[in-house]
Amino acid sequence: MSKAQFNIPINNGLLITSGNNNKIGDFSSILTDCFLDVFGNTHKRPGLKNIDKYSLDNTISITGLYYWHDKGIVIAVSSTGKVYRLNKLGITDITGDSLTGKHNPSFAYDYSVLIIADGGRMVYTDGINNTAYIADINAPTEVTSVEFFDNYIVAQEYNTDYIYWAGVGDYSSWNSDFVSAETSADVILKMVKFRQELIIFGSNSIEFFRTTGTDPAFSQVLGTTIDTIGLAAINSPAIIGDTVYFIDSQRRIAKLAGRKAYSISIPIDARLAALTNISDAYGIGIEYLGKLFYVITFPTDDITFVYDIILDRWYQWGYWDNKNYQHAAWTGRCFVYARQWDICLVGDNRPTGNVYQFTSETYQDNNNEIRHLRQTGKQDMGTLKRKMSNFIKIETKRGDGDPNGNAPSMMIRTAIDDNTWSEERSL
Repeated sequence: MSKAQFNIPINNGLLITSGNNNKIGDFSSILTDCFLDVFGNTHKRPGLKNIDKYSLDNTISITGLYYWHDKGIVIAVSSTGKVYRLNKLGITDITGDSLTGKHNPSFAYDYSVLIIADGGRMVYTDGINNTAYIADINAPTEVTSVEFFDNYIVAQEYNTDYIYWAGVGDYSSWNSDFVSAETSADVILKMVKFRQELIIFGSNSIEFFRTTGTDPAFSQVLGTTIDTIGLAAINSPAIIGDTVYFIDSQRRIAKLAGRKAYSISIPIDARLAALTNISDAYGIGIEYLGKLFYVITFPTDDITFVYDIILDRWYQWGYWDNKNYQHAAWTGRCFVYARQWDICLVGDNRPTGNVYQFTSETYQDNNNEIRHLRQTGKQDMGTLKRKMSNFIKIETKRGDGDPNGNAPSMMIRTAIDDNTWSEERSL
């Protein structure tokens, strides 16, 4: 009987082309709570370290974070529409007039105040005084996106095709000036400022606007409309590096590059098609230790996919559910790097009221152990005949263990058939 050696595809990254695990071949079916470096080595993802001085009411979640560099503070928004100021000493509630808590908040800084919108009336604050509504009766009142662009505060009103702006250099004065995104018959869902343009996401199209220097102040860039796809999830767009990532109306993860949209989700399209709901998904851009990640969470289906931009790989991140013995969605809802503090912060999507430090120096999420999983695809080794393996050789580096001094362990189990797994063996 001849003997042959085969490498187990355990480090190749998430690649699911169908629901049939037998067809995965040389790609791993699951890489959970980890990422690969440029050499192909697997690393457990950074953990979430609790910071007591940044803990809020445990009935709310954190929907948005904004690093205000000029003031050296971070602004946090909660699911109840409250606004908080974080500094090195702790956290302060600066809510006067509140937001709605409907959507991820949008922030625009005009050198004097920060304007915030999340689906209702815009509020502003100087970071010291409490938030207040923009009082002008001409200001839009259902704003999901607000941007500072060429000395204008620009606002997009939800579920209409209107874009409004305030007076030059005056966030408080609105004169009913607006333009309409009319190339396609759909409504605006989201507006993003990128590369000196406003990207207008509709349900069926994407349009690009610039300032004109005349009246009206904004107009469409002719010949640039994308009318083959639109936006499927209002909270999914994220700017990472020089690219915008989002969920398109065809249930794919896409990126905008040079006013053109490209799908990047072919490896996980089957998984996306099987999801119950994609409209409530939210996307986060993370840059950490030289890695760039687009993290997209689907709350209804309780799952998080992560796109490794540099390596063009897909992973899953999650939160280990000790009660149900499975991975739930990752708990991070928003991310910011506070440069002056040299710290990365993540807001918790669960009702904990916590803002965590995102750090590779811990292997826990607020004292909950990160269990990273690598599940290979099945190997037929070129034939469907039964085969026997004499041994499996695995090389791994010893970890640090947990804070209680317990040694790290590796648990292995094998698939007996399509639906049955062996008992776990701890090594």
